[in-house]
Amino acid sequence: MWKYDLTLISIVISLISLFSSIFLSIWKLITSQRSNKSKEMKHRKGITLMKCEDFQSRIYPEYVALLRFHDKNKLGILDKVDFDTVSNVITKSITITSKGKDFLDRVMFLFNDMDAFAAYVLDDTITEEKLAFSLQGKAFCDMIDGLKVVYDMYVFVDPKGYRALKTLYELWSMKLAE
Repeated sequence: MWKYDLTLISIVISLISLFSSIFLSIWKLITSQRSNKSKEMKHRKGITLMKCEDFQSRIYPEYVALLRFHDKNKLGILDKVDFDTVSNVITKSITITSKGKDFLDRVMFLFNDMDAFAAYVLDDTITEEKLAFSLQGKAFCDMIDGLKVVYDMYVFVDPKGYRALKTLYELWSMKLAE
């Protein structure tokens, strides 16, 4: 009888030891994943803040400089040209001078930078879109709205271009309208 009791007790102890080691392994895995997730979230937040700071320090000032250049040189592109987005035709146009071409080139470079910013923001494995929206959403959309006639023409000329820029603008414009 003792023999069977000792065997049963040793089996029970072995099972308890096995289950406790399995439980401990699972617990370590869960806490490790939480820790990794927390580190990942902090990393994404850091990248988001860095990209938003770059937007504020580099991209937005270029937008302001472009508007000043436009006004100083009385280009009339933003206020005299009209583009009908429904029928995709220019309804009012002007002759573009060399300074006007410089302006349009600079707008294109600005949109390239904004498209790169948008690509980062839309990739949720890299950044946090909600945080970026709270920091830059209005400024981003205001910049597009300020250059709307040029934006509409670029979108018409190259419908596949500036995908991230268009997607983020549509997303954030809807959020701002709410």
